[in-house]
Amino acid sequence: MQIRKVINRDCAVCRFMRGMTFSSIGGGIGAFLAWVIGASRENIMMSAIVFSAIFAFGLAKRWQNKK
Repeated sequence: MQIRKVINRDCAVCRFMRGMTFSSIGGGIGAFLAWVIGASRENIMMSAIVFSAIFAFGLAKRWQNKK
């Protein structure tokens, strides 16, 4: 008989780790797009920050509306 462990996927650590993951994915996309168009280093960093916020908060809001 196999016992399955119940994992609480809505704990604070899980939410924090998901947020970090989606922020890094969004930052990578933003930095890559800015690099492709030939932006300066400062603008690449700024676009990474902006895209990470848009990506993380956009997905969080989308998941919140599903529940």
